[in-house]
Amino acid sequence: IIDDIQVAKLAEDHFRLIVNASNTDKIKVWLSERVERLERFNCEITDMRYLPDEDDRRIILALQGTNGAEDILQNLTDFDLAELGYFKCAYVNLAIGAKTVRRLIQRTGYTGEDGFEIYLRPDEALAFWRKVTELGAEPAGLQARDSLRLEAGLPLYGHEWLEKGGPMPFEYKYGFALNLNHEGSFKGLYIGKRRAIARSRKSRRALVGIRMLDRIGVPHNRDKVFDDKGNEIGYVTSGVFSPSLNTALGLVCIDKKKANIGRILKIQIAGHD
Repeated sequence: IIDDIQVAKLAEDHFRLIVNASNTDKIKVWLSERVERLERFNCEITDMRYLPDEDDRRIILALQGTNGAEDILQNLTDFDLAELGYFKCAYVNLAIGAKTVRRLIQRTGYTGEDGFEIYLRPDEALAFWRKVTELGAEPAGLQARDSLRLEAGLPLYGHEWLEKGGPMPFEYKYGFALNLNHEGSFKGLYIGKRRAIARSRKSRRALVGIRMLDRIGVPHNRDKVFDDKGNEIGYVTSGVFSPSLNTALGLVCIDKKKANIGRILKIQIAGHD
């Protein structure tokens, strides 16, 4: 897995890929190396661009929260947001300051709650920020996002998604994201499918959520996990303190035979068990 991206279909022949910023160059190289292979599937990539000029530059602001995100954003657009399904996108008119602009929005996010991601030009971001905060939105950073995504059990690139050695989607109930059927047909075809199928047949791991019983600390990436007999059975992929639950949470990759709900595990945190 080289990245966790979003693909927005803007037209029949126009797609936008939203990648993790640190992986931009890697994704460009990966796509460029595979352009010729796609021709045998009657698929041609032309005009592949990355921020070629100032007019194309965008920033993303996420407006999240089941109890308010839609209401706040609806105040700034004449588009009926109730008609926009989850993981759908649309160009809408947005009232930003003294002007109205047409911008792309997506009903997406990484908090486990309903919300939107809004694509703006850099010079529009501050005015939009001020407007939504005036309407009741509260600023939140990545630490808040991380606690929410772990409460929802969402994987993150660099922790659960890894280019080499990390868990695969079928090892943590994300099998719907990886088609392992129709091995010999075009349907469901993707690069790396044969290897994914072979790996799924040998899988011995599972990614599960944990809730800390002791307040000794927060589990960190690669902390060791043990069963109740002291046998090492896996490692932590992510950990965070959850203000909502007033305890530390995490995701661990362990022997799937030990992945029972309610099982007591031990984690070695900073030299403590």
